[in-house]
Amino acid sequence: MGLSDTLRARGLRPRKPLGQHFLSDPRILDSIADAAGLGPGEVALEIGPGTGLLTRRLAGRAGRVVAVELDRALAEGCRIALGDLGDRVEVVAADALDGRGRFSRPLRAALDRARGPGPRPWRLVANLPYGAASQAIVAALEHPEPPEAVVVTIQREMADRLRAAPGSAAYGALTVRVALLADVEVLRHLAPGAFWPPPKVRSSVVRLRPRPGAREAVASAPLMDRVLRALFDYRRKRADRALEVAGLATRAAAAAALAAAGAPAGARGERLQPETILALARALPPPTVNARPPPPSHFLDTPRPRP
Repeated sequence: MGLSDTLRARGLRPRKPLGQHFLSDPRILDSIADAAGLGPGEVALEIGPGTGLLTRRLAGRAGRVVAVELDRALAEGCRIALGDLGDRVEVVAADALDGRGRFSRPLRAALDRARGPGPRPWRLVANLPYGAASQAIVAALEHPEPPEAVVVTIQREMADRLRAAPGSAAYGALTVRVALLADVEVLRHLAPGAFWPPPKVRSSVVRLRPRPGAREAVASAPLMDRVLRALFDYRRKRADRALEVAGLATRAAAAAALAAAGAPAGARGERLQPETILALARALPPPTVNARPPPPSHFLDTPRPRP
């Protein structure tokens, strides 16, 4: 029985508003589970388990699996399909994110239960829903206790953005944020036929390895979100002018902070290295004029057109 037949037998079908495209190729599912490098003393977090095909493979490699599924009907189907695995798998019917770019309370509670008092190391391994992929990746990397690794299937366009070079069209806030937190590796590209139903875009499997101390380094720059929004909302402007227009600093203060960060004179934000942008966010004084509010949690998801 094929995947589509299995879902129909359960009275289920993919829901377009949730962007559901289920990875069905057994070899690819095995390769993703293997790439995570899970050990029996570790916890796997899966966001969007869908049919549970990857979940079962993760359970064969990890000590515990937490699978968080927004679609309650699919979550119940997973519980039934994976019932033989007992308490090694906990399926949570909830949104994985809290609407502010962080993991939701139900996810965090389930992850804490699985990790125990030790706590056990954990890894995010998932075929991520495309609409929430960037937020889920950043939420994992910025978790108080980051994962050992993140191995996820995402839209190929996003994979390109994660590894984009300064000055390229794909380079943006997501690139900078992730580059400061982790090393990124593209493992393979996937054709639409690897999924059911096939999406209209190509996909990629990426592996991210958080760097020790990186989360604390980014957290030490409280203006980081505002700086990123200013630089990439006005990416074709000089960086000092972009910071001024965004209300983060006077032109003179912005120029001084850019010089302190080692940025070339007259540079545009889209051409600054991630480390330079972090240094800039640290060097800027607290705003003395009305600054834009921090960007909404979805600002990482959609490439912004060049003004």
